[in-house]
Formats: sequence, C-alpha cells, structure tokens
Amino acid sequence: MFKQNTVFVVGAGASTEYGAFGETTIFPIGTQLRSAIKAGSNFTGRLHHGVLNDGDRVVFEWLRRRHPINSPGFSERIDALRQISQRIEGFDSIDECIEYLENPYAAEMGKVMIARYLAKAERECLLKSKQQDNRLKISALRDTWLERFVRILMNGRKDPNEIGKEITVICFNYDRCIEFYLINAIVERYAVPYEDAHRIVSTMAIIHPYGTLGRLPTSNSFVNQGEIEFGPDCEDRTDPWAMIGTLKTYTERIEDNITMSNIRMALFNSNCVVFLGFGFTSENMKLLDTSKVGENGSGCSAMKIATGKGQHLQSDAALKLKIANLFAGSWNWRDTAMHIEYSSKCSETLQVHYHNLSA
Repeated sequence: MFKQNTVFVVGAGASTEYGAFGETTIFPIGTQLRSAIKAGSNFTGRLHHGVLNDGDRVVFEWLRRRHPINSPGFSERIDALRQISQRIEGFDSIDECIEYLENPYAAEMGKVMIARYLAKAERECLLKSKQQDNRLKISALRDTWLERFVRILMNGRKDPNEIGKEITVICFNYDRCIEFYLINAIVERYAVPYEDAHRIVSTMAIIHPYGTLGRLPTSNSFVNQGEIEFGPDCEDRTDPWAMIGTLKTYTERIEDNITMSNIRMALFNSNCVVFLGFGFTSENMKLLDTSKVGENGSGCSAMKIATGKGQHLQSDAALKLKIANLFAGSWNWRDTAMHIEYSSKCSETLQVHYHNLSA
C-alpha cells in the first residue's frame, strides 16, 4: 500500500505508456491532439448532399444522425467545427480554444471532437487490445506505470474493500484507463465478481476535473443505459452526446465547487504528492492551488515527486517553485524533499521511488 494521504496528479503524459504506433502514441497529447482536431474539424465538400471531401467522417455521420443535413442545427454545428479548425493552432489546447470562441456551438462540438479521439484511443490502446474473454490480461501492461501503481496499491491488502483508502488520484485526462485497469486488476488478484470490483473502484477518491467519457459499465457482459463501454465502437451506433455529458470546459470546472474543494483539500492534507505526466500549465496549476483552503497544511512539508520527461533541466528551479506555490504558508520550499525525474517515464519514476512511496 502507499503511505497515508498520498496524492497522485496525473496528466496526459501518463497515457503515452498505454501503447503506440511506431513513434506516435495512441493517446494523442499536445500538438498531436491539436493536429488531429484541426484536420478532423475542417469539413469541406457538398455536405448538404452528403458528400464529404475533408474532415472526420465518423463525426460527420454522428451529426447527420442527430441533425438532418438541411437543417439549421447541422449547418450551425459545421460552422462551429470549421471555426475550431481555423483557430486551434493559436492555443495550447482544444479546451482553451473553445473558451475563447464566441460561437454558441463551439463548446458542444469541441467536446464531440474530444470524445471522438479519446474513444478511438481507448479502443486502440493496450487495455482494450489485450483483452481475452472480455477481460483485460493484466500482465500485458507490465511495463506501464499502471502496473507498478497497482502493485504498490494492493501490496499488504488482503481485503479488496480496503484498497485505495490512503490515496487520492487527480486525473486531468478524459479517459477511464485508471478505473478500467483497477477493476480488472482487482478481479484477477482477489477473484471477486466484476460487479464487486467496479463497486470498490467507484468508492475510491479518483477525481477528474475535466470529466470523463462516461460511466463504465457495472458488468463486463452487458452495458446498461447511461453507461459507456471502455473503448466504444465509434463507427457503430455510439451516441457521442452521451459521452460528452460529463466533459467540462475550464469555466465549468471552476464553477464545480465540490470538486475543486475536494482537490484542494486532498493536496492541503497530503503527506506525499506525485505528478505523473503532468505538464504544469498555468490553468491546471490554478485548479490545484491550496491557498483557497488555508495556509501551512501538511502538504507544505510533503515530499513532492514529479516526472519531467519533455521538460528541460534548465527550468528545474522554475518548476520546483511552481509546485511550491501550490502550498501557501510560512515555509521554505528548499527545505522540502522535491524530486523531478527528467529522464524517467512514469513507470520508471514509480520504480525509483518505491521506498519513498510504499508504506
């Protein structure tokens, strides 16, 4: 198990370990996602005759099913997608882009594009492709951070109902990989029914500030209404509007007072904070700012561990100061153990810091 009050802050970089096609990771991050959305939103052709030259055909078919192609609803949403395509290069993320666009359909269609590419990534990643008899083969993810994370999490726990009581996970990703892997790992290790494993994971403190693609099925043999299977088939009759129901823009996130309070309290009371694949962008750092809670919480003196792959060593002091500024109070951050692993993947970082993290 982990040490009490350990908080994991998980960013897009952590998803790169879930599989790749050559040098291209299955889960698109940063410029990959922007490029995919730019191309996929650029609809050209005789669209009102059903003829598509450019743009994502799956999204086009989704729109046709929901809005007749000669209706205002169809045209207005196509226009919003084109605006996203034209403007997204000027922003760090699709989320930031749709915040700035004044088109009333930009948020809706931006979320549809996110759902399209994240659902596709879920379907193509190792967690989906390595299933046998409708169950995930846990050993197939041996080299990922999830495997090492779960190994520590379950170590010393004989009762599966006690798993995860000591941690909080703040995941800035829309996918459900963490939850899906945890459910399958509990089933495999403790030989409990899938439904029981799902219940155990649903009680764990896993927070998605941006929302997710939807609630995972409570059964591994059928999907109930209101649930979205892991890695849904986008070219089937999947309803993307069911997937975007819980996705949030930045404004929607900061208005969710309960979620923001839970995030900040977890960090304020933490004894160890681990950043995995996190980019330290200004918007996300604001969401983690514990000064909204108070000063001199245990998080001030908590050990901080972070992956820094893709960052530059020359920025070491600036990154450490960014992390330190999340915790308000009369303390000197230079007196606190803070490790940024610039050459390590998430899985390697958990391995290196095994003794710092495990109870």
